[in-house]
Parts: sequence; C-alpha cells; structure tokens
Amino acid sequence: MPKPSCVSLVTALLVLVLLNAPADGARKIPSEAVVYVIGSSRVTGGNMSVGREAAINAGLVTAVSQVLTELLPPETLSGKFQAVNESVLNRTDQFVTDYKVMTESAVGDNYRLMVQATISTVRLQEALKSAGIRIGDLRYPKLLVCIAEKHVQDVDPRTWWSSRTGQGDIVSAAVLEQALAEKGFTVIATDRSARDPGHNTQLDPNQARALGQRMGAEVVIVGNASAQQAANTMQGAIRSYRAGISITAWRVADGQQLAQAVDSAIKAGADADTGSREALAAATTLAGETLAEQLEQAWFQAAAGANPIDLIVHGIGGNIADFVKFRGVLDATDGVDSLQLGEMSGDTAVLAVTYQGSLRTLADTILLFNFDTFGINITQVADSAIEMQLIPK
Repeated sequence: MPKPSCVSLVTALLVLVLLNAPADGARKIPSEAVVYVIGSSRVTGGNMSVGREAAINAGLVTAVSQVLTELLPPETLSGKFQAVNESVLNRTDQFVTDYKVMTESAVGDNYRLMVQATISTVRLQEALKSAGIRIGDLRYPKLLVCIAEKHVQDVDPRTWWSSRTGQGDIVSAAVLEQALAEKGFTVIATDRSARDPGHNTQLDPNQARALGQRMGAEVVIVGNASAQQAANTMQGAIRSYRAGISITAWRVADGQQLAQAVDSAIKAGADADTGSREALAAATTLAGETLAEQLEQAWFQAAAGANPIDLIVHGIGGNIADFVKFRGVLDATDGVDSLQLGEMSGDTAVLAVTYQGSLRTLADTILLFNFDTFGINITQVADSAIEMQLIPK
C-alpha cells in the first residue's frame, strides 16, 4: 500500500480545518469544564456528615448552573427555565464527571466547602438538545428606523426615504436610534440621498419590508411623530408643546409584528422649534423604552425557538473550496443563528442550520446566492430539510 505524500496529508488536514472552523465570533465549546464553587448547608441535629454531603450537593448544583450560564444566553435560560430545571438541574449528577473538595469549614450550624468540579459540556448539550433548547449566543438584529415626523411649523412630514418631504432633521428617529444602539441593537445608517420619488411619506408594512430588504435590515421600525402647541401652562412668552409618537417593529423576513409603542409628552419652549424638539425627544424616549423591551423579548424568544433545518448539499466531491465558500456565505445570512457541519461522505455533506424563518424562505434566500465558480440547484424542499446540488460553472 503506497504511503500518502506530505502534500496529501497537508491537503486533508487543511480541508478538515476549513470545514470544522467555527463561524466568525462563535465560541468553540470544550468537551469538559472545570469550575470552582462554594457549597453550603445547615447542619441539623449535630449530624456533620449529613451536613457535609448536603454542602457538596449544593456545590455541584452551583457548578452545573455556572457552566449552563456559559452555554446559554440569559434570555434563553429564563425563557426555557422550566425545561432546564427538569432536564438538567433536577439531575446534576449525570453531568458531573469528577469533583474534589478543596477545603471545608463549619461555623456554628453552617457548613461550607470549596469544590473543584469537572462538568461534561457534551452531556449538557445533549440534554439541552433533547429538551428542545438551542445552544449558542443570540445576536441583536439589524434595525432600520423609518419615522415620519412633523413639527409645529411643518406643512409636510419630514422623512429620509421620500422625496415628497419636509425639510429639517428628524428628532424622534435620532433619539430612537441612539436608545436602541445603547441596548445592543445594530442600527442601519440612513441616507437622504437615497430618497425614492415613488415612496410616500407614509409607509405601509409591505413598503417598509421592501425598504428594509434593500437596506439589509432584519427588523424595520415604522412610525409617525408630531408636535403641536398645547394649552399654555406658563406665564410670559414660554409656551407648552405636546408631542405624540406611534411606532411599530416588523420582522423583514416574514412581516410579523414584533413590537409596538405609543406615547406622548409635554414640554415648554420659548419658540415652536425648541418646544417641538423637546416634546418629540421626550415622547420618543418613553416610547423607545417600551419598544426596545418588547422587541428584545420577541426577537430572542423567536431565536430560542428558531427552526432546525438539515441542508443536504451534493456535488462537493473535488469541490471542497466551493463548499467552504457556500458555507461562509450561508453563515453570514440574516436569520441564520447557528451552522454546524453534520455528516459528510463522498459527494455529500449535511449542514445543520438554525434559522429564524420558514424552510421556503431559506430556500429562496439560498437561490439568490451568487458565486463566480459554481451555481446552486435546489432539488427538494420538504419536511425540515433542503436538498441541493453545487454545479461547477
């Protein structure tokens, strides 16, 4: 039997590295984790051995919990806590492969000790998967803010997307964008040079989604804000101004409404411009807090229950480089939360994809991929799998 050449070995190793490399920003989870925790218990009836055993058990539960918080983001952990409690915390002994008491001490009837515990992350992941809980960091979506704003002195609303618009900056959009960015959301910058004569100042959900797709957004926030002079509440030249705002967040992929907020505020100003700005900023701050909270909850709940899809890719034999390119583009696609290489044999590979959207939506998105060296032919979309062929050009 001929010996494999050095070049062959290097090539094979390179292929394995490329196919199993984690996605950008993804953590490689070790098979085991060693943690140090404190366990404590109350000694009853002077029975120190029972108290010590209880302290060890408490420490091991804490050790498993600590590893869990590294595997799961807090939104998933809180949203799926009942399942976590039943599948993991109620049987922590199945995940502890080894432990050692480092030191211990009793003060009165309180027994405390320090435990070094080795936790199997492989078993933890299997238990979480069986319970239907997805593992992986959740990212905030990319947002596009579209608010039509009208000040006291304005005839037409101010927008960034329509050429039929009033002049001046949009206070509510700036305030909302800053608030959302501070929460961790990625806000897409808007450019008035991209105004479309075909767009009205009022966007319906379908128009907003189309605009969001064009701008690369995952969520589009559409709303109206306006200010008007209110009944005078102060003496002299100072007048009061009332502003109201209504905003709704829509998911671009399927048009689902994720969040909605309506609020108002009254502010005083020496002139209409100052009063409008102050009132609009105050109303938007209130509405933004509500919207951000709803949007965060809705997005992460959807992400925690994102659809698992098997992507069966044929035509990779002799075209590993093309397959790696395809995998990289797929991993960067909006709505794809996780991507793992499953089975691989001969001419076929299976990718396990977690996707926020329907099977058909993902298939349609893949058809839009464009590569210089190969094309894509989707042969079947059924159940929870997409079957496709890479075709060299």
